[in-house]
Amino acid sequence: MVHTNSLKAALYGGVAGRLAGILVIWHIRDRIAPDYLPTAAVRMVRLGSRTVPDVVIANSYSTLRALRVPRRSVVVTNTVIYDPIGAAAPPDLTREAPFRVGILGRLAPWEGQDVFLEAFARAFPDDDSEAWIVGAAMFGEDGYADTLHAQARRLGIGDRVEFRGFREDVWAELPHIHLLVHCSLTPEPFGQVVVEGMVAGVPVIAADAGGRPRSSLTTSTGC
Repeated sequence: MVHTNSLKAALYGGVAGRLAGILVIWHIRDRIAPDYLPTAAVRMVRLGSRTVPDVVIANSYSTLRALRVPRRSVVVTNTVIYDPIGAAAPPDLTREAPFRVGILGRLAPWEGQDVFLEAFARAFPDDDSEAWIVGAAMFGEDGYADTLHAQARRLGIGDRVEFRGFREDVWAELPHIHLLVHCSLTPEPFGQVVVEGMVAGVPVIAADAGGRPRSSLTTSTGC
């Protein structure tokens, strides 16, 4: 059996499985749509999904609908591994000030950190609330990270925005955040950060799009 876990692997691994005459399973975790991938790639993956794999696994019904696979498919949502015993004891946020609003993820335009800063400046214009931006730029997107620092200063909240940088252990960050915001500009296939926040017991505000809504994770008949 060949079980692929990326789009590139789905194409060359799927062809190899077909040539070997064995079962091929595609595990799709990306949004196969022009707002997420180049149009040529969308067409290639959609066409391949109808001929190459024996079964397609998607991480949400939103992902499956974008792929447009009419049959031989199933949804298996992503999991989050959280060790409440090994994790540090969360602080008592009712006693911890100031109020902190956080966003977690790679610094990239489509992740919406600039939208987060605009919203924070409007919601908390003149108190001591803090905005925590957890994550670092990757793949040549340092210029975008620089614009975020400039934006915070322009909005007059530079002294209340903390750029936490890359954090390998997100579980150590989440307990210190009172409210987690997820505002990617492109609908995401699943939204792992949202689940991580919920598992850590942090209230989450997220856009009703992509794989985040309940309707994208469950069928109309239940979980």
